[in-house]
Amino acid sequence: MTKRNWLIPTFCLLSMFYAFAQQVLPLDETKYVDSLENVIRSKIGTSDRTKAAFWLSDYWRGRDTIEARRYLNLAKDWGQGDDFMEAMYPFYEGQFYFNHDVTKAADCFKTSVEKLSQFDTKEAKLLRATAWFDYGMMMKNEKGYEFFVENALEKAIPLLDEVGEIEKKAHFYSQIGVTFLYNSQFKKSLEYQEKALSLLNQDRFKNSSVLLFVHLFTASSYLYMSESIMGKAHLNQAKAMLDPYPESINLGVYYFIESLYFTVTEKFLAAIQSADQGIAIAQKYHQQMLEQMLVFRKYNAYLELKDYRMAKQSLLSLMDRKPFFSDTNNRRTLFQQLSQVTALMGQKEEAYDWLLKYNSINDSLNQSQFKEKLNALEIQFRTVENEKKIASLEAEKELTELTTNNNKLYYLLLELSLFFSLLFAIILWSYYQKHKKLSLQREINYKQELKEMNQQQQLNSAKAILVGEENERKRVAQDLHDGLGGILAGIKMNLSKIEDKGDTTNIALEQVQNKIDYSLVELRRIARNMMPESLLKFGINTGLRDLCELYRTPGTQIEYESFQIEEDIPQQNQLTIYRIVQELLSNAIKHSQASMILVQCSQNQNRLFITVEDNGKGFNLETNSFHSGMGLDNIRNRVSYLDGQLEIKSVPNEGTIINIELDVYK
Repeated sequence: MTKRNWLIPTFCLLSMFYAFAQQVLPLDETKYVDSLENVIRSKIGTSDRTKAAFWLSDYWRGRDTIEARRYLNLAKDWGQGDDFMEAMYPFYEGQFYFNHDVTKAADCFKTSVEKLSQFDTKEAKLLRATAWFDYGMMMKNEKGYEFFVENALEKAIPLLDEVGEIEKKAHFYSQIGVTFLYNSQFKKSLEYQEKALSLLNQDRFKNSSVLLFVHLFTASSYLYMSESIMGKAHLNQAKAMLDPYPESINLGVYYFIESLYFTVTEKFLAAIQSADQGIAIAQKYHQQMLEQMLVFRKYNAYLELKDYRMAKQSLLSLMDRKPFFSDTNNRRTLFQQLSQVTALMGQKEEAYDWLLKYNSINDSLNQSQFKEKLNALEIQFRTVENEKKIASLEAEKELTELTTNNNKLYYLLLELSLFFSLLFAIILWSYYQKHKKLSLQREINYKQELKEMNQQQQLNSAKAILVGEENERKRVAQDLHDGLGGILAGIKMNLSKIEDKGDTTNIALEQVQNKIDYSLVELRRIARNMMPESLLKFGINTGLRDLCELYRTPGTQIEYESFQIEEDIPQQNQLTIYRIVQELLSNAIKHSQASMILVQCSQNQNRLFITVEDNGKGFNLETNSFHSGMGLDNIRNRVSYLDGQLEIKSVPNEGTIINIELDVYK
């Protein structure tokens, strides 16, 4: 087989391995977690309990962000007043953001380096080394892989040498090797993996998680070099380490590499079986990226088996799935492979459509080779029709020549007559077909224009309703604040001027003043709900952050996270976004009985993504009356106004997740 097909997933192999291998945990995870929980429950020492909470937050960050945040908050509370614990906090906060907010994670790691530099202990230097390494990893897309490698070799590893930390040094060498693997420098990758192996060649590291991943990375490098025997040798060593731990989360990564091995050795059915085993592990531990990469591995095997139907089905299962489909490079590759496999199935028109989608993404990434492929497929598509016409004309020509040879003299005039008659008929038929096609196209265009006019009219109506509603809110809020607010404030001032006429009078006046104070507070709250002042002054990001603060209660913690929110979103659209989140929070507070609500907002060009997740009681999507409620109707109208999409996921007793995608510059 060719390398071309089984090298397809290399483009995101690095991000997948970083997500798992960067978090080095003992192979016996159950024992590890139980021991930390025992430390927290024992209450034997604030310092030990704080560190246990930090480590549990680090453990859960790749599995359950709400649980990770809970332990991180516990560590923050318990560590107050302890300078070293407070210096540790930004490091573990950076670990929390590691997989979903690169900017915040980089800032946290930089802060932790500064704070930890005040301490000269082995533990502080070890954390500083890791913070430097992770900072370089977060900045690799902005400053390049050269910056990452230089940062690791010149800042992180020298600190490890100072404290004699061998295992962590091997881990850093291994991840530098992964960087070269990602860039297809397989021999260079092997050099660093061999450095890591030489450091770990001691009996005390025989059960090290770092050693496990070094074997897996080394196997990958050999397999991508088509050296399957060496790759299998390291794969077997990794399997031997995992055998005593059948519930290990790392088994999913092992099956990914094993499936790659079977693909390289052209054992495609075995590759599919290994991928299925890995998918089961990934689903069990909610490893979405790993699961989707294993599906891509199955596609490679089906493609080599020429089972194009299953290959196409595998690709289609990845459509619209996060985090795989969120990455532009992944979508481009997915569309490209769909175009290839549908073309192999003889579905030329569908292949052409997928290639157009590939073109749309490829143009933005400045891929020069796209135009040639598109033209080739377009020519191939049009050639099918041209070949039919050519074949028909050639058949007629052969028939005419045969008749001419047999009856050359006798039928000469008749042939000429028939020839011109046929030519005239062809011209008439071509004219008729062309006129028919033009008429059909005009009818289609007319229907499309009517449809677009109706849609535009509906959007204009929805916009007018929403704008009118916001204007009315603004007017009423202004009237309440300037009119009734001023009157109540004046009454309070006049009451305060009344002279003391005895205890009874003072008590009555105090009660009236208290009621007026309450009325003023309530008035301001109503006015702020109707027209949020922070949104108008400071923009959507600040407005949403204040909204989460407003809805927070002693029994319900609300966390807000944002990423790359632009400041130039039209104000009317900002108001629409604000109302959507306000309605979602209101519903969650009223109905979910949740103790934790997470609000996440991010922007990619003109698309804004909103996720509201709670750990409440959830509901049945098929029967719950929530689907017909006024609140959800308001949300749907506003989402439709911004040409968006709404997705609701909920399981009874497990919480609710609502995902929304909007066009904020519409």
